[in-house]
Amino acid sequence: MVSHRAFALFTRAAVAFLVCLTFVSCAAAQQLHPCIESHPAITPPDPCADAPRGGRDACMAYVRRAFGSTVFIHVSRYTAADGMSYGAGTGEVIDDRGTVLTAYHVVQNARLVVVGTRRLSDSGRDVVRDRDIPMEVVATAPALDVALLRPAETAEVSNLPRPFVVRRAAPVAGERLWHFGNVSFWSHGTVEATSVTYDGTAGLTRVSFACRHGDSGGPFVDAEGRLVGVLLKKDGGEGEGHTFYMPVGTALDALGYH
Repeated sequence: MVSHRAFALFTRAAVAFLVCLTFVSCAAAQQLHPCIESHPAITPPDPCADAPRGGRDACMAYVRRAFGSTVFIHVSRYTAADGMSYGAGTGEVIDDRGTVLTAYHVVQNARLVVVGTRRLSDSGRDVVRDRDIPMEVVATAPALDVALLRPAETAEVSNLPRPFVVRRAAPVAGERLWHFGNVSFWSHGTVEATSVTYDGTAGLTRVSFACRHGDSGGPFVDAEGRLVGVLLKKDGGEGEGHTFYMPVGTALDALGYH
């Protein structure tokens, strides 16, 4: 019988191995989805460069809170056809149980899923990585491309950041939203259209700003910092075109979340 300590050591070694491979071996993931490819080298933009005079401190506090509730997701997966591959995406913490909402395609066929927590540095210009936490996939809704994760070890719940407040009321056209992603860091724009069908998925909302590879599963957040949607698709090139998200209420209902 394997001891608990030996199992814990094995898990930590597997996590470290996966995180390293995620950054160097994401090429296989490029066939899966346009927002879950290898990470382009980009520099975090100043999130509050366009904040009104006197509003920068409030803007940075908003970004700091939302960015801290957003997590990296690293995945190792296996299929008989392709063997092992590695990918990455984004997720958001939604409750005190450590539940993370993400896109199903980020964790599809996963053998090991690791969530990485992060925060902004005091300067607001650098990302500080805090902890890698093994997760389990606890619910999926493949038709809507959404999934839920929870920590594989209960003790890790306390190491996850504070959750988003969930807003089930859907934003309307013209409303301003922010997005936080694994690679894009942060961006903002407006809702262009609701109840859109794109690439075979109905009920999506289209926004005016683009995502990048690795942003899939990331949160859309309203002006009050509430979670309103989860990123699923895009229709342009890297950092171009439009982005589509599933409203969070629709996603959680499909996942049987209460």
